[in-house]
Amino acid sequence: MPSSVCVCLLTHRRPELLGDCLRSLDLQLGLPQAGITMDVLVIDNDPAGSALPIYNQLTAGSTYRCRYLIEPNPGIPQARNRALDETASYDFVAFIDDDEIADPHWLANLVHAQRNSSAEIVCGPVLPRFEQVPDWVRRGEFFSPCDMPTGAVPKSIATNNVLLKRSALKDCRFDARFRYTGGSDTFFFMNLRDSGARAMWCNEARVSEIVSPSRANTHWLIERAYSSANRYTRSCQYIDPGLRTRVARFGIALAGIGLGLVKMAIGFWAKERIVKGMVLVARGFGTLHALHGSSYQYYAPEKNRD
Repeated sequence: MPSSVCVCLLTHRRPELLGDCLRSLDLQLGLPQAGITMDVLVIDNDPAGSALPIYNQLTAGSTYRCRYLIEPNPGIPQARNRALDETASYDFVAFIDDDEIADPHWLANLVHAQRNSSAEIVCGPVLPRFEQVPDWVRRGEFFSPCDMPTGAVPKSIATNNVLLKRSALKDCRFDARFRYTGGSDTFFFMNLRDSGARAMWCNEARVSEIVSPSRANTHWLIERAYSSANRYTRSCQYIDPGLRTRVARFGIALAGIGLGLVKMAIGFWAKERIVKGMVLVARGFGTLHALHGSSYQYYAPEKNRD
């Protein structure tokens, strides 16, 4: 059965990385044979349109239909919602990050998995591509994707590698409360699954992203762990604000802090083990601060994240 898919690429002042992603989409294989029509939508969240030159350069002779739009309202949820607004006529919408490169069979594998399962959500792994990172980062496998077989049900879903059945989205939107904290995709998929949407993992639908030195360091790993736990706990509370959620997350936070301290104490001979302990402690405190009503502005404009 023919399927129309719009691949959505959100970008903000990263033209070189966007260019690599667009090149990988131009090399997608097996789509016509499988009855898949792929269009690409680039949404630039920079009002100045900094992505337009590289977009024009790389899509002039592309094998797919493409569009470029500027979403002047800053924030990841706003750009994602613009993508939903622009793709209502498609059978499926896929999301990939602008700093990722898609495997040549990425989209075909996502659609194939969806057809075989009838799941409304199909997601896959994001593999690291290291750039001059310390050995302890590689040994610690801090950037390794989830290790699950195809068909497994993922615990958490993001928009960095996902295919969605458009009709299942209904009125779901990305929440502006996560504008500068990140996590609007986590909350979005929590809501979608609560509405009855089924999700599955496709281990063959692979993308990769560069792990630069700016990420392969202790500070980034700890900050990211704190931020991720903080926004995940906020999502849990928005879904179920009752006492049960607070007690469960509080217990998880204390257990994580305790385990992290133990790992730090016994891992003195290996930096990756110490950092893993620090990451667990950071996640615990990120959770506790969310329970206290604090949110961490990871994507605040002045931080200028890469």
